[in-house]
Amino acid sequence: MKLDNLKLEVLLDEKKVQEINLKATNAMPAYETTELSVSEKGKHQLQVKVRDTIFNYDIKYPEEKYIMVTAHLKENGKIHIGILKQAYKYRFH
Repeated sequence: MKLDNLKLEVLLDEKKVQEINLKATNAMPAYETTELSVSEKGKHQLQVKVRDTIFNYDIKYPEEKYIMVTAHLKENGKIHIGILKQAYKYRFH
């Protein structure tokens, strides 16, 4: 519940592409899908800003075409943003 209404800013190559407000829930977590403009082939930088922290990730397109970003709270109370990258779509069950 400590992450409720937390604002995340998503940037691609230092340009803001999306703003997300997290919603805490006891039900099944929801997810959101977004398409980003990228070059045909190339390396891009994905950044996620949370409060006063910026998380940086290098993305290789098209090898890492699908990216899942997750936010969670560590035991020490700090926020962590993690990502998974792969060439094919994720399947959610």
